[in-house]
Order: sequence, then C-alpha cells, then structure tokens
Amino acid sequence: MAQPIRLPNAQEQEVLDQWTVRLITDEQRARWNAEMTERLYLQSAPLVGEQLCYVAEYAGRWLPLIGWSAAARHLRPREAWIGWSHGQLKRRRHWVANNARPIWRRARWR
Repeated sequence: MAQPIRLPNAQEQEVLDQWTVRLITDEQRARWNAEMTERLYLQSAPLVGEQLCYVAEYAGRWLPLIGWSAAARHLRPREAWIGWSHGQLKRRRHWVANNARPIWRRARWR
C-alpha cells in the first residue's frame, strides 16, 4: 500500500512559500545567458530553435536555472526509446523538447 503524502510542517512551508520557478522575461535574457555561461560546465549558453528559459528564485535571489529548446532533429537512441513509427515521428517531433541547460553544480547564492 502506498505511503500517504506527508505535508510540510510550518517551518518547511515558510521556506517553500519563498520559492518561485518562472519563465524569464525578454529583459532578463542577457542575465540568464551570463549566469549560464558562468556556471555551466560547457561555459556556453546559446540555445537553438524555440526556447523556454526558467529561473528558480528563493527570497528574490536567482538559484538553479534550466533551459529547454527544440529537440535535435534526429537522435536514434531517443527515437528508439520513444517507440514511434517513422510517420508518427514526423507528425510528433515538435512535441519533443531538449533539456538543454541544466545547472547541476551547487548554485551560489546571490
């Protein structure tokens, strides 16, 4: 039998209430790119194609960032894992996104 979901206590909820995860604005793009270049092991931030860039904030400070972009056109292991036929792949590829820029290292608080 599944364990019941534990709700946060008051102290935990107070911390959670200060977190937000949101899309960046166009005006924040330069800052997002700079943060990614500084923190990402690849030392590069450019994304290609359609993009969604997120920032996590705690009490107004930027923390780990993540970017999603258009998926690679052909990636045999991904396509095998999804299991779509060639026709399905042609019709559905636009539904696939690439987690392009995760920050895995410890974020520095600013």
